[in-house]
Amino acid sequence: NSVTNMQFCFSGCTGLTEAPAIPNSVTDMLACFSGCTSLIQAPFIPDSVTNMGLCFSDCTSLTAAPVLPCSVTNIWGCFINCIGLTKAPAIPESVTNMRSCFFGCTSLTETPSIPELVTDLQFCFSGCTGLTEAPVIPNSVTNMEDCFKNCASLTKVPSLPKGIEYISNCFSGCKNLTG
Repeated sequence: NSVTNMQFCFSGCTGLTEAPAIPNSVTDMLACFSGCTSLIQAPFIPDSVTNMGLCFSDCTSLTAAPVLPCSVTNIWGCFINCIGLTKAPAIPESVTNMRSCFFGCTSLTETPSIPELVTDLQFCFSGCTGLTEAPVIPNSVTNMEDCFKNCASLTKVPSLPKGIEYISNCFSGCKNLTG
């Protein structure tokens, strides 16, 4: 129960179908289950966790995201290529980094609300071919490079933040945009 760092703990365990309980003391789950292609259900994530970068990347059998703890700030690449994921989890207000969070989640049809503290959405929804609608983008966001790249089903461009600095290729490959 004193473990705080679970970085890469089960990374690449392709036969893992069920995750163990995560101790309440854990704060860092960087790439903890990355590449666990047989993982069907995510574990309960304790409130102590602040870093979930790449945590479930390439978990292609995962169909439901876990509830994200209110303390988490980094979900960079958390669900990259989770092709079975249809709905994004609610994103806590504490999150500041969502870079590549849902990259390649081809079955994702519903986006989460983006918290006001988020500044980086680079590649966030890139390749989410099932998305038809973009979320509201808060004015805090400064980087949207490749954010919706290849979201072929996206039909409308969201209102863009006033302070956006990087936006190249944001809507590249979005062939169904009408407005």
